[in-house]
Order: sequence, then C-alpha cells, then structure tokens
Amino acid sequence: MSFRLLPLSSVTPQQSQSRF
Repeated sequence: MSFRLLPLSSVTPQQSQSRF
C-alpha cells in the first residue's frame, strides 16, 4: 500500500489530494 502512496503523488498529484 505504501508503494501506491509514493507513485500516486508523482503520477497523479490531483488524485492524491482528492483521496486524502
């Protein structure tokens, strides 16, 4: 799960904000 947090911020920073 931790691997998803890192790439998400790099790949889709917008989704990261929406998810968190």
